[in-house]
Amino acid sequence: MNQSKTKKILLLGHPNVGKSTVFNTLTNGNASTGNWSGVTVDVKAGRFATPLYEVDCYDLPGIVSLTQEDAVQGTDEALVAPFLRDNHPDLIVNVIDACALEAQLYLTMQLREMGVPMIVVLTMNDQAEKQNRKINIDALSELLKVPVLKLIRGDHQSTHWLKHKMDCVIGRSAPASPVIYPEMVEQAIEALCQSECQQTRWEAIQCLSGDTYRCHCLSAEQQQLLQSWQSACGAKLGHEIDLLIADTLLTWIQDHIQEVVAEKGEPNHVTTWIDRIVLNRYLGIPIFFLVLYCMFLFAIDWMGALQDKVDLLTEWVFVDGLAYGLQALSCPDAIVSVMAHGLGRGINTTLTFIPVLVGIYTYLALLEGSGYMSRAAFVMDRLMTTLGLPGHAFVPLIIGFGCNVPAVMATRTLNSARDRLITSMMVPFMSCSARLAIFSVFAAAFFPEGGGTIIFILYLLGVLAAILTGYLLRHMMPKANETPLVMSLPVYHFPKATVVLRQVKWRVWGFIRRAGKIIIPLSMALSLLTMPGMQNHSVALRDVGQTIGVVLSPMGVEKENWPASVGLLSGVLAKEIVIGTLNTLYAHPETWGEAVSQASFWEKGQDVATAFRIKDVSQEASSVVSVESAMGNFSDYFHSDASVMAYLIFVLLYFPCVSTFAVLVREVSKSWAIISVSWATVLAYAVAVIVYQSMTLSLHPLASTLWVLGIILAMGVFYRLIAYYSQQSLHRLEEGASC
Repeated sequence: MNQSKTKKILLLGHPNVGKSTVFNTLTNGNASTGNWSGVTVDVKAGRFATPLYEVDCYDLPGIVSLTQEDAVQGTDEALVAPFLRDNHPDLIVNVIDACALEAQLYLTMQLREMGVPMIVVLTMNDQAEKQNRKINIDALSELLKVPVLKLIRGDHQSTHWLKHKMDCVIGRSAPASPVIYPEMVEQAIEALCQSECQQTRWEAIQCLSGDTYRCHCLSAEQQQLLQSWQSACGAKLGHEIDLLIADTLLTWIQDHIQEVVAEKGEPNHVTTWIDRIVLNRYLGIPIFFLVLYCMFLFAIDWMGALQDKVDLLTEWVFVDGLAYGLQALSCPDAIVSVMAHGLGRGINTTLTFIPVLVGIYTYLALLEGSGYMSRAAFVMDRLMTTLGLPGHAFVPLIIGFGCNVPAVMATRTLNSARDRLITSMMVPFMSCSARLAIFSVFAAAFFPEGGGTIIFILYLLGVLAAILTGYLLRHMMPKANETPLVMSLPVYHFPKATVVLRQVKWRVWGFIRRAGKIIIPLSMALSLLTMPGMQNHSVALRDVGQTIGVVLSPMGVEKENWPASVGLLSGVLAKEIVIGTLNTLYAHPETWGEAVSQASFWEKGQDVATAFRIKDVSQEASSVVSVESAMGNFSDYFHSDASVMAYLIFVLLYFPCVSTFAVLVREVSKSWAIISVSWATVLAYAVAVIVYQSMTLSLHPLASTLWVLGIILAMGVFYRLIAYYSQQSLHRLEEGASC
């Protein structure tokens, strides 16, 4: 298609208005959607076609104003400002929540000043109708002097009409904004536009409004001219000029809103009633943790019941089946070992995660779609305040339950270098979905009755470790100004099944694809190193594991359990690898050369059929899984619940994956990234040792007591070292942020 027909469109609007949903609808993309601020923490790009043009579409972070009132880098406004400067759009699509029209028109009127063709898209129209809000689309379009459309999610006709309207608007000159400022303000705007500044009307208004980003782009002479007009307006009109501009916009909106909203909506009584409970000062936090507990109960105890069966099925198909087929073709034992016990075992391990992942992602999608997730940030606002952090800081921590990498990136929405640093240091302790995969396998092997409770305790421990980290860092660093949490709360509603299924499908497939790329090659490499005939390599791998085991023995990982040590080492690359490593090394490599007979192959197939019999939930099938599968061999290496708990705690807290380390280096600094992983690993070792020694105190009371006291003393010394270093490092970080 001709390059001249390629157009650039920007999606702009408040947080939580459905911009990412509009983006996905237009581009068939997979940008994540959710009901809290900061989901879109960076610019997402996609491409689609209208009848006339090829369109590059950009989904920008949610903002409430175009004016950046401080020079702190990393805020949403600071991300949008450079993008608007460097990318001249052909069209702006302003997405507005129909339930909060009045509050969001302020940004709309600021966008109108830019002089760029614009379309206003109203979302959440079904919720507005339930509130008896009747918005006159034609009147709103006439008022704003731009096309206004209702976009109904899932309605292809409204999407087609939006693309058609884009063709009509692109290339046309944008009409002037209907807002007229006080005479002296208009004179100041005109003066800045006609001076050597050569600013557009929008840039002049932004400078007069105190936008630090625009003001810093001016020369010394231009800044002097700006200050003279600001002083003159303040002296004559009695108010600061930025307040006059804001007041003019707000007054204009208030005066004209009656023309477009035919019937004011009433508060949703169901939402109001639920919020009185879930946002209660005393009940909010307990309810939030109850919601989390139910999530693990659903994902682990219910969906996790399928995990053993999926393990048995995939092992029969990809391990035993592949070995049986290759042996029938008279392939060499080396090929059979690498393909069946490497490739097949890697696929088996990766697919075993599916039941728990489906459970956890379905639950989260329901929470996001219902509108509860935004309430979680408000509920945790008081706790964040005690750490000297804004309530917005909890948003990246929630995202961390999915993956720590985007969670660290989500700290960009915070307004100060101090807040971003502390929150980034807290994020690695939020248990991601990869850790959940590890926990679910161990829970199925060792805690079949109360696995959900065990994993809930581990998640709480991660949250407590994050809070401890934030609390300690708060006392290391100077106190920052507290900012109130302001967020639009959506109306509660039932999530659409198609949206939930699409999100679950995308997230599960993304995890499986990402994990498979790592687990399968590693399993093949480990099978090659440990297969019969490769004794030298196998011994070397065992020696490495046993050497690490000497350090880990105080937390219950014995030298004989060297695969567990190797698993922790490989888990530094990605947490998904831990189970892949254990599943391969625990599979008794000495039996890999044995032929799989036809009788044994079909006998195991019968066990699979028995396990998946809908009405059969007997323990017979479970016992088959626990004895035959590689994951069933865990109990041969971990001899007590204490050693299992200590191992899981170490996995929870120790060195985050290299991807998280890399994003910490990019978003914070290399030095603080090193501090983060060092602190996490030391804390993981300390807590794991204390838990194991405490649970086995009766077996060796003196040794356990000495270990606990020694660990506490060592942690005190380590904390002092971090406190000493943090002052200079934070000073350098703040200097870099102000540049």
